[in-house]
Amino acid sequence: MHADSQVSRIQDVKDTLARLKELSISYPSVSITSLDAVEDSIKAVERETQEMMTYVPKTASESIHRHNSRMGEIIADKDSVLDGVVYLATMQLRTPLWILQKDGEMWCKGEPPEVGEPWMGIWRPHVKTWKELGFKGRKELPESDCASDIGPVNHKKYLKFLIDIRTAVETNNDSKSKISSLKAVMRKKQYDDFIDRHGGKDKILQYFA
Repeated sequence: MHADSQVSRIQDVKDTLARLKELSISYPSVSITSLDAVEDSIKAVERETQEMMTYVPKTASESIHRHNSRMGEIIADKDSVLDGVVYLATMQLRTPLWILQKDGEMWCKGEPPEVGEPWMGIWRPHVKTWKELGFKGRKELPESDCASDIGPVNHKKYLKFLIDIRTAVETNNDSKSKISSLKAVMRKKQYDDFIDRHGGKDKILQYFA
């Protein structure tokens, strides 16, 4: 996963943590433990992400193992405001279908496993819902945009687009069938904006030619 994607998603967690700190002051009757410990863990992950921008590990596996070990440490804190880590696939046309289908998968015990190649995605801390934290009736935070190969996008909508595209590419053995399936996907009006941002239908067809 690109470092900028990781940075943007770490920022999401930091923003949520800041809101939790505010709420812990406003609602002293609700016990939220380990906020400082979680913040220290997030800062450590953030430092590692910055290092990834300049540090070249001996192997890609070394870099992923170091990150996943940190995620395992976060999960081990049973009183944390986090309920585990969630897998986030890299939002790009080249990302394989099976990786895209793992997007959103939770891991709640021990160090999470390596998934595919390092660029394909990453495990990220997942914050519990307001209800799980004791704030019943409070509206859950809306999902923020995520980084992609065409800039910031709605995560769920772009994921659906990529899954449809990759399904057309990976389930057709011959070129003619693949092109026909891709054209069928790109006729869906809800994907017009994504297609335009990719440079049009012909650009996408050329990419998979």
